[in-house]
Amino acid sequence: MIDYETLLEVFWQEHDPTRQPWSRQYAALVFTHDEEQAETARASRDARAVHIGKPIKTEIKPLAKFWRAEDYHQKYRLRHAGKLYTDLAAHFGTDRAFVDSTAAARLNGLLSGYGQRASITAELRNLDLPEPIVAQVDG
Repeated sequence: MIDYETLLEVFWQEHDPTRQPWSRQYAALVFTHDEEQAETARASRDARAVHIGKPIKTEIKPLAKFWRAEDYHQKYRLRHAGKLYTDLAAHFGTDRAFVDSTAAARLNGLLSGYGQRASITAELRNLDLPEPIVAQVDG
């Protein structure tokens, strides 16, 4: 679990909030569930603008309806991890099971530079992944 403030910090660091989106479909947005989240999001946006010294173009909007992106858009880094991806996909059997798995989320994060290999490897063992898959990560 991650708190909303930390999620916002990562979000602002991982994209250029000063850039105008080239299409509505690929726009970076912050969605909020309630007024408290909206206030938190606006405060974090304003702090980021001061930090970088430029106006922010990323919009903050209330979440009306959520559409999940197609599975092939999910776990991008992991999908480009060769044998590890192939073995995980075979283990989970369906693309939806792969996308929804905690193991895939942790590995995608690790491949994106988040987390520590040792702690994620230990977590993978607790998730009952086959040892040959865990060994690929551990090695």
